[in-house]
Amino acid sequence: MDYRDLPRIGNMKKLFSEEEWNKVVRLPQMCMGMTAFADGKADFKERATIISLSSNTKLYKKNELMLEIFSHYRAWPDESGNIIKPLTITDPDLEELGNDHNYLEDTFNLLKQKISEDAYVKFVSMLICIMKSVAEASKESFFSAQRISEDEVEAMDLIASLSGVGLEQAVIIAQQEAWFD
Repeated sequence: MDYRDLPRIGNMKKLFSEEEWNKVVRLPQMCMGMTAFADGKADFKERATIISLSSNTKLYKKNELMLEIFSHYRAWPDESGNIIKPLTITDPDLEELGNDHNYLEDTFNLLKQKISEDAYVKFVSMLICIMKSVAEASKESFFSAQRISEDEVEAMDLIASLSGVGLEQAVIIAQQEAWFD
């Protein structure tokens, strides 16, 4: 992929204070982790999917805010050539943030205030579809055809409820935008 195809990094971040940005930048990883840990464990396939999705620039170039957020999860050199360690979120962070509905609600309200309604709906729709990809990463048991557990569905329902963007709406937008083609 040619870097010139990517939207300019930094435009969305300018809309937020440093404290607000630190809150926003944790949301996608936290939601992916919340989905993976929903059934009490995050297996290898779910973790591998989180890592894979976190570096999928082809997907994120279709959403400027998501691309800017995930640019913070990579190591890059500063002006002096020193490698800056990317933001990392540990398992306890994910569990703690995932159980903090005030954090989720506050972050969604912040996004509604700072970005356009269209950008907000597309961002949350992509977030929900990414959560669905994490949940579908592995079957719930060897004998089961069920790919998503009830707990994982509840995690996605919670995000849909707190954000105001429905699961069905998110899937329709993902199909219209051809995010996962």
